[in-house]
Amino acid sequence: MSAPTSDPSPLGGDENRGYQVLIVLIVAFTTAFIPVFLRVWVRFHIAGSLGWDDYTIIAAMSVGVVGLIVNIPSVTDGFGRHVYYLSQERIAAARMWNEPSQFQNILGVWPVELSICIFLLRILGRKHRNFILFLWALMGISTAVNICLVVI
Repeated sequence: MSAPTSDPSPLGGDENRGYQVLIVLIVAFTTAFIPVFLRVWVRFHIAGSLGWDDYTIIAAMSVGVVGLIVNIPSVTDGFGRHVYYLSQERIAAARMWNEPSQFQNILGVWPVELSICIFLLRILGRKHRNFILFLWALMGISTAVNICLVVI
């Protein structure tokens, strides 16, 4: 049995994983941006117009850009490091940037949900009345849940 150490520092030492957070965010954003860009380009240049589903997915990508921008200062202020190694000022600064990021996560999913539902409504036309009602109910529930999450 080993004797307890007097150093309460976390295992692994002062390891900064912030760059890994940024890499994941950039890869995820790029993976989402490319098909959205191609979709909007095709709809605009081939179909000649954009629909509400396109506008809502563009809104979602805009929220994603804001989230990516907000996460950069969070990482530079210490997000990705153990709080044991951060000063109180750094912890406060990292949290200050992390809070809007969480808000962005909640707000960013909502237009994606709406875009998918609106896309399905556009494809269905006036057929399948029950499914159309289901999609409208789903959009209403999604909107209500997101409003509650943002307000609370």
